[in-house]
Amino acid sequence: MMEAALGQVRQDFDITPGRCIKIDGRRTSIRLQDPLWDALKDISKREGRGIDSLCTEVARMRPKGLTVSGAVRLFITRYFREAAGSVKTE
Repeated sequence: MMEAALGQVRQDFDITPGRCIKIDGRRTSIRLQDPLWDALKDISKREGRGIDSLCTEVARMRPKGLTVSGAVRLFITRYFREAAGSVKTE
C-alpha cells in the first residue's frame, strides 16, 4: 500500500489554481493539491458540514502566521490520522 501511495506523490504534487471558498462569509481563494480537495470534500460529507463551514472553523483556530491553506492541509492530515487511530485525541 505504501509503495502505491508513494508512486502517486509526484503526480499529485501539482497545486491547482486557487478555488474560492467563504471564510466568515467573505470570499477568499485557497490553493490545494487535487487529492487534498478530494479529502476536504470527503471530510465535509462525513461530518455533514459544508466546506466553507469547515474552512471557517479551521481559519479561526489557526495560529498567527499560518495561512488558511496551510491550516487546512494540517487539518486534513490530522483528521485522517485520528480516523486511522494513529494520533491520540486530547
